[in-house]
Amino acid sequence: MILKIFSFVFLLAVFAHQTFAQQAVLEGCTLRGKITDLLGNPLPLAKIQIEDKTKQTFEADIDKDGNYSIGGFSCGEVKATYRHRDFHVEVLEMNLLTNKIVNLGLRVGRITDTPVLKLKGKILDERKRAFAGAEVKITNILNERVSRSVMSSSSGSFELIILDVGKYIFEVIARNKKTYQFEISIDILRPQNIKLKDIILKPLVK
Repeated sequence: MILKIFSFVFLLAVFAHQTFAQQAVLEGCTLRGKITDLLGNPLPLAKIQIEDKTKQTFEADIDKDGNYSIGGFSCGEVKATYRHRDFHVEVLEMNLLTNKIVNLGLRVGRITDTPVLKLKGKILDERKRAFAGAEVKITNILNERVSRSVMSSSSGSFELIILDVGKYIFEVIARNKKTYQFEISIDILRPQNIKLKDIILKPLVK
């Protein structure tokens, strides 16, 4: 009888220890990733700050290659602030249920100081007819929040204002919801008009 009671207490203690360990893992999250500019160049002087659901703050520096790792904060709703003296402050709110990797590209300077780049072009189908009423959208590959979109005119023309250099996904979304994608890179940081060659859209391969 004593042996049975001892065994039961031992198993209960093991179960309690495992439960506590699992809870500790769930309550502590780690965020890691890489901070770059919108062209993918690392930003070693950047900093990251985490504010967790208990309103505690945690800070970490970014290494020479732009990598960071910050942990010890409570899982759940957190606010991550990424900052660099020469770049926009980027604030992300996220719900972390486990460890997460966030790679982020920061924009140059303050919004009012950022050169305005105008991207112009014309959307045509394979018969070189105007592709009217399509959504023309451009999204930065390293930061999806850096995004702009317009509708093509009756002549298929469009003009997009871009706030920074970088690598972008250029999308044309037709009225029938078919989507055409291209990757473009803009690496000249000065006010200018960038004229794309006429974009010929071919039928999608099934």
